[in-house]
Amino acid sequence: MRLIVGLVIVAGLVGAGALVLYLEYGTVEPCGILRERVRQQAVRGGGRLGSFVATAIPDNVLDGLIASQYGALSPGRCIDLIVRGYPKPREAQPHEAQ
Repeated sequence: MRLIVGLVIVAGLVGAGALVLYLEYGTVEPCGILRERVRQQAVRGGGRLGSFVATAIPDNVLDGLIASQYGALSPGRCIDLIVRGYPKPREAQPHEAQ
């Protein structure tokens, strides 16, 4: 009986976690979450143009851009990048005096 209760609790936690991911990113696929994080970062840092470009780029093109910077993408690699905090937010560059 304890085993069944434990399994039900674990299943509930996994389901709740999946629901949170789906509500936040619109998917539970690791590479889909990474794509969405890249798009969100572009929207935050790119103004109107960044917002437009981030939403207009197809997934396969965005995958290519991510892969060119971080290596070939697989579900495991995408999880690794998400856990490590990639993509890193860009730091503001100081303006050089001329």
